[in-house]
Amino acid sequence: MGLNVRFVNEFEQDKYMRINADLNSDFKLKNSPISFEQRLRIQQSWDALGKLDKKQLRGKWGVVLKTKFLEPFIAHEVFWKLAETNELSKQRSTIGMGWDMIDKLKMKLFLRSQKQYNRKNPEQVKIIGFGLHYKI
Repeated sequence: MGLNVRFVNEFEQDKYMRINADLNSDFKLKNSPISFEQRLRIQQSWDALGKLDKKQLRGKWGVVLKTKFLEPFIAHEVFWKLAETNELSKQRSTIGMGWDMIDKLKMKLFLRSQKQYNRKNPEQVKIIGFGLHYKI
């Protein structure tokens, strides 16, 4: 379980700060390189003036094949808007590959499809992503 505070760039829909609490788990099949990962996140954001902006519940699940060098994965995430509307607002599907570069440095490359719901002009976004994670 974790608590994260994220200060957001102004270009991201005038958001200023986001706080989220995460509950993570994973399950590894016995004698298998396959693991199942889950995350439940409650998230609150504020705009640049400090006004409460958005509260969401996010559920994510995925499957990872962990080999000695590479970790291919797939994941799916849904965003449930809380407060006034209580509705599904967005979903994401991701496929990617992770690998350990050195002992504490991990890299990830992924393709993501994201779709909004319950809007007049919903966005459908395709993302090519790159991540670098260093464990202290």
